[in-house]
Amino acid sequence: MQGIYLNDLGLKFVKTCFSNYWGQIYFFGVFIVAILWFFITQKHRLKYFSLYTFFLFLTIYNPVLVNVFFKHFDQDSVYYRFFWLLPVNLVIAYLITHFISHISTHTKKAITLCATIYAIVLLGSPVKYFSSLYKLPDNLYKVSNDLLEISEYIHQDADTPNPRVAVSADLLMTVRQYDPTIFPTIDRDCALCWQGLPDFQYALGNTYYLSEKPIMDVIYGGDCSNPDDFSASISATSTHYLVFSKTVDIQSFLQSLNYQYIAETTNYIIYRSPYV
Repeated sequence: MQGIYLNDLGLKFVKTCFSNYWGQIYFFGVFIVAILWFFITQKHRLKYFSLYTFFLFLTIYNPVLVNVFFKHFDQDSVYYRFFWLLPVNLVIAYLITHFISHISTHTKKAITLCATIYAIVLLGSPVKYFSSLYKLPDNLYKVSNDLLEISEYIHQDADTPNPRVAVSADLLMTVRQYDPTIFPTIDRDCALCWQGLPDFQYALGNTYYLSEKPIMDVIYGGDCSNPDDFSASISATSTHYLVFSKTVDIQSFLQSLNYQYIAETTNYIIYRSPYV
C-alpha cells in the first residue's frame, strides 16, 4: 500500500495495513467467529482452517516478526497481498450455508437468506458499490479514451511497429496493458522515484534513472532549463514520441528543439522527436 512504510510505523505497520485493507471490520469479524466455531465444534477436517489461520497470525501477520525480517525485503507496498492468504470468502460462505441449511422451513430459509444478502450489502460499501453499477466504462478496454486515441495517433505516424514513447506519469501503468507494441521509455520504478515515493528512492543512483531523469523533468515537471541534458536523454533512450499532459506547458520549448506536433486528445499532447 502506497504511503505506508515499515520503517515509519514499526510495530504498528501490520495493524495499519490491516485497517486499510479490510476497512470496516464486519466481514473479518464474522470470519474470526467462524474460525473459532470450526475449532471448537466442527469436525476434524474443518479445524485445519483454524490451524492455518492461527499459523498465519503467528508468522507473517506477527508485528514483531514482520518488523524484524520483512524490512529487509523493501516490499512494504505489496505486504497487503499476504491478506489474500486468508480464506475469508470461503469460510463465511460455508458458515452461512451451514446455518441456513439447518433452518426447518422453506419460508424461514428464504427470509434468512434475504436478510443475509441485505446485511452483506449494507455492511460492505453500498454507496460505492451501487454507484459503480451506473458508471459504465468509457470503452471495452476499461481504460481512458485518451489512451486509445494516443495509441492510434502514434501508430498512424510511426514507421516502426514498436515505437519508444515517453508517456505522462498517469498513463505509465496502463499504456503497455492496452498496447504492448508501445515500449515506454521511462521505467515505472524510475518514475515513482522521481515522484518522491520512499520505497523507490533506491533508484536515485541507478544508471537508468539518471538517463531518464531529464525527460521526466521536462514532461512531468515542466522544467525546461536544461535543453542539452534533455536532448542527450532523448537520444540515449532512443525515444520516438513524447506524450504529456496539457497542464504541462512545454510546447514552445519542444518546438524550439525541432520536435514536431503530431496530435492531441482531450487531456494530452503528442510530439515526435527529431531523432526518429
